[in-house]
Amino acid sequence: MKKTQPQYEPIKLYSDEFEELRMAVANVLRNHLASCEKFDADSESYRFMGAFDSLMVDFWTGEQAGVALDDLRRAIAQLQIAYNSIPNLVRREVEMDAEYHDHQIRQREADSLVSQKNDEQIAPGGLEAVAKSLGPLAKHADTLSRIVTKTRRELPQGIPTRNRPLKEWALIHATVDVVRAFDAMNVPSTMNMAGPLYKLLRDIFQVFGIEKNSFRRVYEGWRENVDGKYEEADLMPI
Repeated sequence: MKKTQPQYEPIKLYSDEFEELRMAVANVLRNHLASCEKFDADSESYRFMGAFDSLMVDFWTGEQAGVALDDLRRAIAQLQIAYNSIPNLVRREVEMDAEYHDHQIRQREADSLVSQKNDEQIAPGGLEAVAKSLGPLAKHADTLSRIVTKTRRELPQGIPTRNRPLKEWALIHATVDVVRAFDAMNVPSTMNMAGPLYKLLRDIFQVFGIEKNSFRRVYEGWRENVDGKYEEADLMPI
């Protein structure tokens, strides 16, 4: 059985981590593009983060998604078997325990002991609703499995990723998106190590913890595989 790889999860908007990265990106953009007319580094940093996340979440292949859907179908079947094996009184106990958990969370928030910025915390009322959804999920498991199988059968190719530098491609793509919006500098077919785009990308990469002596090859890979091709990629229709 092939192991599925975790899908990229965007950083939560307005979280401390997001804001730290966005402001660092804004500083880099300001240093390199401030001379552009009507350029606002803060606004364009949001454009950058959005473009980066959009490409990262689309870096998947039909094969990768197919393995994940197969795992999901098996998990649904196992959940149905397990849930149907639980006595009714025990099922109710699970729901009551979830309800009690939510009550405690509400109480702690009322006492200001829980920060609302805790991204790992399930919202009050959330766990009880999840527990009560187990019954309907088990009841409709067969139908849901058929739907998952249908989706599996109709999967498009996606974007071939293999062992490619996806994060670096996405950073280049997001940077060039901002550059082209203001016609700020030339976007060459091959990277000029002394050119302004190289210097901008070097600083952007550093923000995201990527140190390279040269990224000519990764840039050329982005040009060949992503630039002008991303919009035509074989992805799920929206």
